[in-house]
Amino acid sequence: MSRALLTEFKLFVWDGTPHADFEHNLGVQGIRLLLRDGGVQVHHETVAMPEHFPWVLPENAEALDMDDRRRLVEEYLTASEPLKQFYPTGFSISWYY
Repeated sequence: MSRALLTEFKLFVWDGTPHADFEHNLGVQGIRLLLRDGGVQVHHETVAMPEHFPWVLPENAEALDMDDRRRLVEEYLTASEPLKQFYPTGFSISWYY
């Protein structure tokens, strides 16, 4: 398992350091991911705080229910070129807190 952060433009992958420390040290914010064999785990904050992810979720995302937000994030991740390169044969998506 590796930790990853998907920003609007890049996929950062590393081992060890917690996401919050990595974001603070680099001054970046993104979708927190855990990369596993064949699958990606997405941190729930992506749908809980949609205002922090304007490149993923629409402006009115607060009005959407959590299932609709998850669906939009999953569509975004599935279409992500950096993730497609990391998982050329595809990947599953699950969520974590």
